[in-house]
Amino acid sequence: MSGRGRQLRAIAPPRTGNPISIAVYAVAGADSFDGLEWCQTVVDFESAQLFHLSHADFFRAQTQWGDSELSFAVRTLAHNLEFFADWMTRLQAVLAEAREKDFAS
Repeated sequence: MSGRGRQLRAIAPPRTGNPISIAVYAVAGADSFDGLEWCQTVVDFESAQLFHLSHADFFRAQTQWGDSELSFAVRTLAHNLEFFADWMTRLQAVLAEAREKDFAS
């Protein structure tokens, strides 16, 4: 039997914390994600790429959290949460308006 015309259905949520992967999965119809990658890395606001936690200081200036007196772990977590809150809000808006191609720019 040919696979043409069949929909891809995920049995479990995709395991990803990578922002770019989340966008690709969302365009394909996924609406739930599972993964710890986002809290074990630091995300670059400019490229949406993940970097090892040891590089977090390179991205301190991207949010207000970088200059706070919070611990390294809390600062980095707040940085990532701020990015993902904005990323998901923008992604949801693009998907709601069927402008997926605009999200990449």
